[in-house]
Amino acid sequence: MFKVKSLKKSIISVVIIFTLFFTSVILAITIFSFFNLKHQSMQHSQKEILIHVKEQINSFINKIENLSLYLVQNNTNLQITFQNILNTNDEISTIIIFDNYNNVKQIYSKTDIYLNFLDDLSKNEINIKNTWSDLLFLNFKKTPSIAYSFTLDKNRVVFLVSLKKIQELTKTFKNSDNTSRFRLFDKNKRFIINNDLDTQNLEKFDSKSKTYFTNLIEKNDEFVLEKFENICLGSVDYGMYTTIEKTSWKLLIRENINVLESYILKVVFTLSVIIFVFTLLMLLFINKYLKKVFFRLNKFKLQFKNISNGEYQNKLQYTDFYELNSFIKSFDKMRLELNKREISLTKNLDSFKHLVDSTMEGIIIHDKNECIKVNNAAANILGFNNKYELEGDSIFKIIPNKYKKILEDCFNNDIDIDEPKEFKLLKKDNTIVYVLAKDQEINFKDNKLRISLFLDITDLKEQNRIIMEQSKLSSIAQMLTNIAHHWRQPLSTISVLSSGMKLEKELDVLGDKELVRGLDKINKTTKELSSIIDRCSSYFELNKRQENFDLIKSLDASLVFIEPLLFKYEIKLIQKHQLKELFVQGYLTEFSQIIFNLLDNAKDAILNSKVKDKYILIETKKVDKKVFIKINDSGLGIKKTEIEKIFEPYYTTKIKEVGAGIGLYMAHYIITKHMKGNIKIKNNAFEVDDKKLYGLEVIIEFKIT
Repeated sequence: MFKVKSLKKSIISVVIIFTLFFTSVILAITIFSFFNLKHQSMQHSQKEILIHVKEQINSFINKIENLSLYLVQNNTNLQITFQNILNTNDEISTIIIFDNYNNVKQIYSKTDIYLNFLDDLSKNEINIKNTWSDLLFLNFKKTPSIAYSFTLDKNRVVFLVSLKKIQELTKTFKNSDNTSRFRLFDKNKRFIINNDLDTQNLEKFDSKSKTYFTNLIEKNDEFVLEKFENICLGSVDYGMYTTIEKTSWKLLIRENINVLESYILKVVFTLSVIIFVFTLLMLLFINKYLKKVFFRLNKFKLQFKNISNGEYQNKLQYTDFYELNSFIKSFDKMRLELNKREISLTKNLDSFKHLVDSTMEGIIIHDKNECIKVNNAAANILGFNNKYELEGDSIFKIIPNKYKKILEDCFNNDIDIDEPKEFKLLKKDNTIVYVLAKDQEINFKDNKLRISLFLDITDLKEQNRIIMEQSKLSSIAQMLTNIAHHWRQPLSTISVLSSGMKLEKELDVLGDKELVRGLDKINKTTKELSSIIDRCSSYFELNKRQENFDLIKSLDASLVFIEPLLFKYEIKLIQKHQLKELFVQGYLTEFSQIIFNLLDNAKDAILNSKVKDKYILIETKKVDKKVFIKINDSGLGIKKTEIEKIFEPYYTTKIKEVGAGIGLYMAHYIITKHMKGNIKIKNNAFEVDDKKLYGLEVIIEFKIT
């Protein structure tokens, strides 16, 4: 059973929950939107700056390459040209010329200090051919450099390029924590530019700089914003990269994630304060408004309570809420209607009590010990002068011993007898009355009681007995007719034999052999007559004991009495049996009488219809746990309206002088009541001997275990 809750608390709880839920959703959506906006803004900003710096670096590279192209195209007075290049270009600090054997042939420098390290310049320090070098740490230079090498008059010229200009360019871009935003890597994944590290630390971190690649560069395309670990600063950054195509350098821009988190925290805090204030104001407003609503509802509840207490005269007061007023208006109508119905119910209750007392059906409300309420019909059926004699008395006073346990089981196990069943009850004078009764549990004044309803069927039982006797007499009459047909031929034989022997004796021509032969024939014929009498005796034997009998043999026994008539009227009887033996549980004698009556009816139907083809077909079969017997005749059937009434007592389709209307009623009664089977009748077409016939079909069904 569901738990009862307070409407007021439920509404307030729902309002608070939904308010908090929606404000939380709004806050989450807003934070997500701001985060997404900031993320997009950061991506756009970094991309624009990255493109700008990339253009500057490409311009720097193009300038160096254009100088080399100029020297190749104008190779006169190279010494003066080299010196002019050093004087006019801050980007180039030193120019070194190697011969074909990779030996230093000439060196040009802005200061003579570099010349002191000429002997220390190894061949392997600058081993570049017509390309840009990776980051170089030379003995004669305090800061790392990069080199650009090209061929000039069979000599190799190397420009040592200072990174100062690129550093100055990238230094202008800083994060809010004063760290540099840019990193530049060579082809070997070493730092070319990292303004957050000095020269010593730049070399130290070179081997670890691959984290930038595994987390960002090797994982994503260019200009894609991604989160990665900054191994130099020990922070987590957002960044993207691009490639300097001519040198295959990687230019990376970064921004500390703390900047974004700080921004989000500020936004979250501000929004949370705004939404909290808004939610608080909204809850205060809702609370104030709900108090007004619940004040009206409490008043409304009090008025309803008065109605539930039977105070229908007080008119309900209206509120200033349209919906409640509509509700109150409906309840006001209900109040007036309830007042009318209470008056009407009081009258109806009196009428109902009168109706219960005037019904033909006996009604007793009782518990285990006594009868609590009894109507007049129950008192009359049980032979009491009035119902008050029985009220307060024990219910078991009217229950025979064989039914007391059934009633106790109904009480103890909450069993209802929903379908009316036949019982015996004891009257006041201890005589038996037959009743059709049902019994079920009820709740009466918060007590667990039972109500028993019963109808006197003693007269119906007597009527059924009379009908069965009539059925017996009708069967006996028909049987005697059939016996007469059986006996006619044997009696004729005895008469002819005795008359012949008497005549031969008078003429003195009767020999001993002829006398013995005649007497043997008469003796054999009398045995046949005796056998017929025995079968008739067993056919009408009153046996009320159920037994397991063979349907096939029972059919054969019944056919003995009907076959002479069928033979006389040229009616062909055909049997089709699925099995040689078919056993069912029931009353053999009663079943044999039913078969005889059904076959006799089939014979009459064929004769009355005056059909040319006279057939009766008997079929038996077993399907699963059911046995079926079908009897078809070619008597053209009966009307549909007659089929609906065919099992009613005293209803017959024959001429009144011929049919009594009890054969099929008794067949139905015995099959359904005594043998727990079923019997149905319908018009049916069937085929025998390649002839299509039409008539009545009787189907008998038994369940077997």
